[in-house]
Amino acid sequence: MGVVHFVFLVSTLSSVFTVNVTVLEPRYTDGPEFGLVIIPGAEIKGYTYRPLAEKLQVQAPFKLWVGLVGGFFSNTPNPLELPGGIESALGAMRKAGMTAASKIYLAAHSLGGTFLSAYANTNHKNISGILLYGSYLTRSYNMSAYPVPVLTLSGDMDGLNRITRIQETFQNLQDLYAKDQAVIYRSPVITLPGVNHGQFASGVMPKMVLQNDIPAEVSNDYAYEMIANASKYFMIATAKTPSDLVVVAENQLKQYFQDNQQRMQPIYAVRSMDSLGQTSPWSVVGQQIISRLIDTQKLHVYNQLVNEISLQVDEPNIVAKDGELSITTYTEITYPFNPLDVSFYQQSPSQIQAKMSSSEAVQRYLPNGNFSEPLSCKEVNQAAIYHALSLAAAIPRTRFMKSGRNITITFDDIVSNEEVWLAEPLRITQTHHGLQVTSIGYHPATESNGFYHCKLLSPFRVLEYIYVDSLKPHPSI
Repeated sequence: MGVVHFVFLVSTLSSVFTVNVTVLEPRYTDGPEFGLVIIPGAEIKGYTYRPLAEKLQVQAPFKLWVGLVGGFFSNTPNPLELPGGIESALGAMRKAGMTAASKIYLAAHSLGGTFLSAYANTNHKNISGILLYGSYLTRSYNMSAYPVPVLTLSGDMDGLNRITRIQETFQNLQDLYAKDQAVIYRSPVITLPGVNHGQFASGVMPKMVLQNDIPAEVSNDYAYEMIANASKYFMIATAKTPSDLVVVAENQLKQYFQDNQQRMQPIYAVRSMDSLGQTSPWSVVGQQIISRLIDTQKLHVYNQLVNEISLQVDEPNIVAKDGELSITTYTEITYPFNPLDVSFYQQSPSQIQAKMSSSEAVQRYLPNGNFSEPLSCKEVNQAAIYHALSLAAAIPRTRFMKSGRNITITFDDIVSNEEVWLAEPLRITQTHHGLQVTSIGYHPATESNGFYHCKLLSPFRVLEYIYVDSLKPHPSI
């Protein structure tokens, strides 16, 4: 296979950078013609994607040209250089012999995928689709309205492009699938088992990847094979050629979809315990635990999600009728600040602030009830661990039990007044020894109001720790 090297100058507003392109000529001369431009991730050189590109050329049942783009400023793709880099790659491939009839696809890894998504959203003429490797369409885009087909491809051991973020993208796909089943061919979301973030490229990864990626369970060569297979099926299904393989490709994409349904279902189930509609199901569980009632058939708990301002004034209340209790609780869920939708950060809540009624208040209304020993916010947080572990898929749970760092729940820090409770966040500390969690509780000594407020650990945060953070070489930020 011939290789042609080209160097182009790309002008920016303030300076001139050298963007280089390596053209990989097709392995095969028969079949329809395709062109693929690959944009690297941050601080990763373009030529390190050559093993993946060559694997795709071998597996693809068509004539495939590949342009590897590199030489970005600081080896990081950016919006200023990206358009020129893509045009340079296409020009180099045409100069080497690619015809105007070629189906053009653009692929990008990691941060490169973020910039490629923005580029293709407005520069999609003559583009047949984009492939996002270890990346995704951020929330600023509507999957159904995106102008070209999109493949979202990630590994389930990706420490930077978290599976907990990809689950959200997959949920969007499932919602669209309910209305149009063909969407799984146009916008497939595929997760590859055992593959991490760095395995889309080759060689030594930058420090950011080395410190935050999860050790892979498969070899690089096997990862390239899986990535190449998913890529070729997407390209065949969306280009509708070779015609005799379109049905084969669509069947394989359907299988990927079904596999991901099973993989993502536990994540969705645990995520839904934090919030579902306007309520927090986990706060309901928390109230049941705090009540200490062994038989909860006579206890009906309702919850309402509120914002931080409303949480300052809303207080739980109890209504008794015909020997049964109805308790209304209030919850605010705090998420990490992430306006740019960066998957490197935790996707789960940093805390669940739950205002609940105390066991003493419940006992006043049900004096003949059967109650357990005194319980606290700590027991609710321990229950969050059990709940997440019980719902986690078998493979991630086994990984955690074998290689993950432990979770320790310490005794509550009981504060003296509600103002302090509102101001103090749940304490979550990650070290090389594991995750340590301390709840902030407010339980007035005088029981006239019957409050028991807790800063609770989110079951989804536990699951995310099991799937991602506990397996990283270094504690997450």
